[in-house]
Amino acid sequence: MANIEYSNEQLKSFLAASLKLLHAKMGNVQVIDDNGCLRIATHHGFRQPFLDFFKVVTSGTPAVCGAAETNRKRVIVEDVTKCAMFVDTPALRILLDAGVRAVQSTPLMTRSGEIIGVISTHYPDRFIPSNSDLQVFDLLVRDTVDRLTGIDGDFNELSRYIQQQDFGLEHVIEEKERSQSKEELESEIADISADIDFLELQVRADMNSYSADDLSVCREKIDGFKRRLDLMKREFASRT
Repeated sequence: MANIEYSNEQLKSFLAASLKLLHAKMGNVQVIDDNGCLRIATHHGFRQPFLDFFKVVTSGTPAVCGAAETNRKRVIVEDVTKCAMFVDTPALRILLDAGVRAVQSTPLMTRSGEIIGVISTHYPDRFIPSNSDLQVFDLLVRDTVDRLTGIDGDFNELSRYIQQQDFGLEHVIEEKERSQSKEELESEIADISADIDFLELQVRADMNSYSADDLSVCREKIDGFKRRLDLMKREFASRT
C-alpha cells in the first residue's frame, strides 16, 4: 500500500479545484481505508442521508465510485435513472433525493498503478463533462496524487503544459481575426479561462516544489494569458 499523507485542507483544495474545472456543485473525495473500502474523506454540497449511505463503499455497494475503482478507469453516468447498476436499489432514491442526476468518478492512481482513492463530481441534470475539461482535470488529478504520495511536482511537465496552452492561445487569437462566430469565440474564451484557472491553482499548490525562478516564469506566462484573454473579451463584447 502506498504511503499517503494528506490534510483535510489539501483534499478540500483538490475537490474545490475539481468542482470548478468540471462545472459541478457537488462532489467528494474518497480514500481507501485499512479494510480496502472507499471512505469519504471530504465532500461538498451533500446532506446527511447521502453521506450516511455512501460513507463507506464496499464491493457490493451500487455506486459509480466503486465501479471506477473496480474497473480502474473513469466512469461517467449521464443519467442515474437510466443506469443498470441503480435499477431497483435504495441507492437510486438516495441519489435523486440528494439532487444527483449525473455522476463522474475518477480513480486516484499512483504512478505504480495502485489506486489510493476516487474523486467524484455530481450534477443535478443529465451531464457529461467535455473532453477538454477532463484533460485538464486529469493533470490536476495526477499532480495531486503525486503530492499525496510524496512525489515532488514535475516543473518540466508543467512547463510543457504551459507551452501547449501558449500555442493554443496564439492559435485562437489568429483564428478570431478570421470570421469566427460570436458563439465560437465565447466558447474559446470559456475554455481558455478554465485553463488559466487551472494553471493558477497548480502553481499555488506546488509553490514548495519549484524554485523561485521557475515560479516567476510560470506567473509571467499566466499574466500574459490574462492580458490576451482580456483582449479576446473586449473583442467579443464588440461583436455583441
